Amino acid sequence: MAPKQMSKAGKEKRRREERERLAALEAERLQEEKEEEERRQEELRLQEEERQRKLEEEQRRFDEESKVTSDLIREQAETLERILTKMAQDEQWRYTVECDPSVDVHSLPALHSFMREWTDSEMKSETCLEETLQKHHESSVILSKLDRLIASELDDTKILNYSEVRESIRGLMAQKLDEATQVALVTAAPHLSSESFSLEKTATNEDLVLHVWANVAKNPRLKSIDFTEAFPFSMTLPKDLLLANIGVRIIHSKMDSLSRLSKSFQMPKRKIKPEIVDQPPAPEDESGEQAKEDGSQTEVPPEATGGVSRTTSKQSVTPPTETPKLQSTSSSDVKPAETKDGKVVEEDNEEKDKESLADGEEGEAAAEDTEDAVEDEFEEDDELYDEHVIDLRNFRPVGGIFQLDLVELPPQPKTYGVWTCQEAVSSGLRYTTYPLPEETKKVEEEEPAAAPAPGTQRPASGKDKGPAGGQKAAEPTGPEKVDILFNIPATITFTEEPILARWDSGARQWRSDGFDDFNFDQDKGDVSFKTTHLSPYALMQDIYANIPFMNWEARPGRNGHILLNIDTRLCPIEIEIKEDTCRIVMKPPAATEDDDEPPPHDPLSHIRGDWMSQEKLEQELTRCGGNIFPFDDGSRFVSVTRKEPSLEENIYCQIARLVPGFAFSNSRWNSKGKKSAAVVQYCEPPEGDDLIPEGRWHLCLVSEGRCCRLRIKESDDDYSDDMAPETESHPDLYNCFRPDASAKAMDAVRSASPLTIDTVSKLLSSVRLLVFS
Repeated sequence: MAPKQMSKAGKEKRRREERERLAALEAERLQEEKEEEERRQEELRLQEEERQRKLEEEQRRFDEESKVTSDLIREQAETLERILTKMAQDEQWRYTVECDPSVDVHSLPALHSFMREWTDSEMKSETCLEETLQKHHESSVILSKLDRLIASELDDTKILNYSEVRESIRGLMAQKLDEATQVALVTAAPHLSSESFSLEKTATNEDLVLHVWANVAKNPRLKSIDFTEAFPFSMTLPKDLLLANIGVRIIHSKMDSLSRLSKSFQMPKRKIKPEIVDQPPAPEDESGEQAKEDGSQTEVPPEATGGVSRTTSKQSVTPPTETPKLQSTSSSDVKPAETKDGKVVEEDNEEKDKESLADGEEGEAAAEDTEDAVEDEFEEDDELYDEHVIDLRNFRPVGGIFQLDLVELPPQPKTYGVWTCQEAVSSGLRYTTYPLPEETKKVEEEEPAAAPAPGTQRPASGKDKGPAGGQKAAEPTGPEKVDILFNIPATITFTEEPILARWDSGARQWRSDGFDDFNFDQDKGDVSFKTTHLSPYALMQDIYANIPFMNWEARPGRNGHILLNIDTRLCPIEIEIKEDTCRIVMKPPAATEDDDEPPPHDPLSHIRGDWMSQEKLEQELTRCGGNIFPFDDGSRFVSVTRKEPSLEENIYCQIARLVPGFAFSNSRWNSKGKKSAAVVQYCEPPEGDDLIPEGRWHLCLVSEGRCCRLRIKESDDDYSDDMAPETESHPDLYNCFRPDASAKAMDAVRSASPLTIDTVSKLLSSVRLLVFS
C-alpha cells in the first residue's frame, strides 16, 4: 500500500519547525561566539592591564635604579672636579714656592715674555747650537702643555689666544734653528776637522738631533758626509755639491711638524645624501632642448663657487659648494659629471637603474648594510687620486722626521796678519735646491776658501787632475743621484716594510716617488736609498697595521689599579692605569730553548714601567710603531663592527665605572648584533692575577637605556638575544650586575678613584675596542 502523502499544511509545519531549529542553533552559535569574544576581549584587557602594570613597575624600577646610578655618577663627577681643582692649585703653589724657572703656560704675559727674551737673546758662536737646542726643548715642553690646555679649555677666547701663541712659538723655534745654523756656518773656520778640513758639528736634546756640515776648505778628496754620533747619517757628495759654496744641515726630530700642514691630515667631511624629489619631465620644444621652467636650472655665479660656473638643479637638494655622487639605488638617481669647461651636467643612469631594480628582490636584506655604507662615505680628496701622494688618514710617520737641508755657505772670515775681517751678512739663512742653481756653483777658483784652522795643513787641490788623454769627460744628462743612508733607533718597530716618503713643500704633502734602490733592514735599522730630492723624509707605516685587535680584556689589578690587555699584531700590549697615569706593564724576559740564544726583541722595552699621562702614552706607542688608536674614519681602511657613536661612548663610560670590581672582554657575538646594541663578556674575576676560567664569563647585551644578561654562552653555535632565566632587564650595567655581585665587588666600584675612572674612560674611547675588535 502506498504511503500516505503529507498534506501541504504538514509540509509547511515541518519547514517552519526546521527553520526554528536552525534559527535556535544559529542564535546559540552567535551567543557562544559573542561570549567567546567577550572572554577573549576580557583576557586581552587583562593581559594589557598586566603588561601595562609590568611596564609601570619596570619603569618605576628603572627610575629608581637610574637614580642610584645618577647619584653615583654625580658624586664621582663632583669628587673628580674637586681633585682636579686641588691639583691645579697645588701645581700653581709649587710653581710659586719653588720659584720654578719653567714658563707658566696659563699666563699669556709669561708666554709672550718667554718668546720676547728668546727673540732678543744673542748667540755665542761656540755654543750656539747647544743653547738653541736647550731652548728648543723648553719650547717643545711648552707646546705639549699648550696642547693639553687647549684640549681642556672651554672659553673660545682663551682657546684662540693659546692657539695663536702656539703657532708663534712654532715659528720662533724654526727661526732660531736657522739663526743657530747661520752662526755655526759663519764661524766655521776655527772649528774645522783636522782630518777632512770640513765643518762637522752635532748637537742634541731629548727631541732632536742636529748635524751641520760644510766643506769650507773645498777639499776635493771628500766623497761623503758621515756622522756616527747620536743619529748615524751618511750621504755621498756629487761633484756639484762637493765644491759648491753650500752647507748641509741634517735634523732628526721626534716631533712631526709637517703632516699637520697637509690637507689629507684633516678629518674628511661626510657625504651628505641628497633628497630626491620626483617631478614630471619638463616639456621639450621643437629643437629637442628641455625647457627651463620655473627656474628648474639656475646658473650659479662664478664668484660663489671659487671661479667655476656651475648649473644646479632643483631636483636634488645639495649643499651649494658640494656635488656628491649619488648611489644608483632608484630610478630617479642621477650621476653628476664634469665637463672640460668646468660646468656640471647631469647624466641619466638608466642602465645602472635597471640593474638596481633587477636586484630589488634582495633590497630588504641589504637595506641596513646600504644605510651603513652611506653613513661611512666621506668626501674624497682630489690630491689622493695621485697614487704617489700619501693619505695621512691611512699612514703616519714612524720614527720621526729626517730633514735634509741645503743652505748657502755665508762668507767666511779672512785673516790679514793680526786682523780678522768678517763680511757683514744682512740676510739670514738662505736655502738652496738640488740640482744647484747656476749662481750657487762657485768653485774654489771663483771664491778663495777660508784659511784652515791654526795647526792644520791645507789639502792639495785637485783642479789640475783630469781624465787620461786630456779629454774632457762627458757631462751627465741629469743631476747625479745622491746615496743616503741613515739609521733609525732600535726602539722603532715595523710590522711590515714601511713606505719611504719625501715632503713636497710646494704642494704641502708627502709623496712616495723620486726614490731608487730603497732598502730597509729591520734588524740593523738601516735605511738607504738614492734620490735627487733633498728634503725632509719619513718612514710611513699603515695606521691600521695593528688593527683590528685580536682580543682585549679589562680587569681590576692590585691596589686599585686597572689592567687593560690588547692583543695586536706587534705584540700583546698590557697597560696599567693608576689614577691619572698609565704605563706599559713590565714583563719577565722571555725564555729560550738555548741559553746562548738572545731573547726575542721587545719593541716596547724602552717605555715599559714608566708612568706617564694617557696622552703621553698614546704619543710613545705611536712613535715606536705600536699605534692602537684609530681615527674616526677608520672604517674606510679596515673592517669594523659598526655601532652607534652615542652607544659606544656610553658603554666605555660604564665599563670604566665598573672595571674596578669586574672584568670585561671582547665577544665574538658583538659583530652579529645590530648597530644599536653591543655584546660584551663580563664576570667577577678571581683573586690575584689568575687567569679567568672560560665558564666564569657571562654575556651582556647593552643598548640605549637597557641592559640584560643573555642566555647563550660565548662558545654556543647560534646567537640569540633571549634573556637568561630568572633575570631582568636594567637601565645600565651597574644595576644589571648588582643583584648577583658580591659586596666586595660593589664596594670596589663605589670606592674607586674618580681619576682612575676618568683615565680608563678616555683610554677606551681612544682605542675604541667595541668597533675595532
